[in-house]
Amino acid sequence: MNNNASYRPGPRVAAHALIGRDEEILFLTDETGALVLPGGPVRDGEPVEQALHRTLRHQIDATITGLDFCCVIEHEAESGQHDSSTVLSFLFDATLAENDDITGHEPYAHRWCGEPEAALLRPSAIADVLADGSLSSDFPWRAWKP
Repeated sequence: MNNNASYRPGPRVAAHALIGRDEEILFLTDETGALVLPGGPVRDGEPVEQALHRTLRHQIDATITGLDFCCVIEHEAESGQHDSSTVLSFLFDATLAENDDITGHEPYAHRWCGEPEAALLRPSAIADVLADGSLSSDFPWRAWKP
């Protein structure tokens, strides 16, 4: 029996790229001014990797030449971000085409950040995994513990 009055949407899905240079990771500044990884929401019916290709072309005008799956982080949605309280964020180690100059498009200014600035990353669940150094495809699932 389906009771629409009590229906709550399931988790939203997002795809994010870890793009490294030397000892830094590429972060973007979103429309709220928060530091975020390149990537974003996956549209209904869209494959996760396709969503990442789409968002990177839009955000930094870059072409992905290689993707390696890192993990999925289940976390609470940032306030006002989604109609769901849970997000499944797929993280990929991304390799960009060598001739791509990264140019952040408004409002996505980009910057290369080291370990100290990683604590400012949003959502904080992703920042926590990066900070504790446990990011590994050997442990592909990070469950949310409310």
